[in-house]
Amino acid sequence: MISLSSTINQFLLDWASTMQTNDIKRILALYDKNAVLLGTIANSFEVKRVNIKDYFVEFLGKNIIDKVTYLSVINQKSANNPDLLISSGVYVFDMGNGPSVQARFSFVFNVDQPDFILNHHSSIPFDND
Repeated sequence: MISLSSTINQFLLDWASTMQTNDIKRILALYDKNAVLLGTIANSFEVKRVNIKDYFVEFLGKNIIDKVTYLSVINQKSANNPDLLISSGVYVFDMGNGPSVQARFSFVFNVDQPDFILNHHSSIPFDND
């Protein structure tokens, strides 16, 4: 039997591979039609695919993603809603047109439909120097 955690880990690898294609249609297909995205360079919440598309058009218009590497991943079921799975951690975007960018992430999935992202948050850690 395949564990839910391994299913989510495979999905995260698929998400990373899809990001590397820089293909907005393929990326959007990974998000639920009513998903929420707070992207790495976003100043606002992007709600639903149309707004998420606008975000990725801007993001990928400025950046070429060569590779996404996960440095750490923690998967857990929501204590308040057992139908939700939360995957959090740190990933690195290797940019083809600039320096690598390390960011924190959280994805929320429905246990019954782990192929669609319900909520995605990504942010660059603050520099505390």
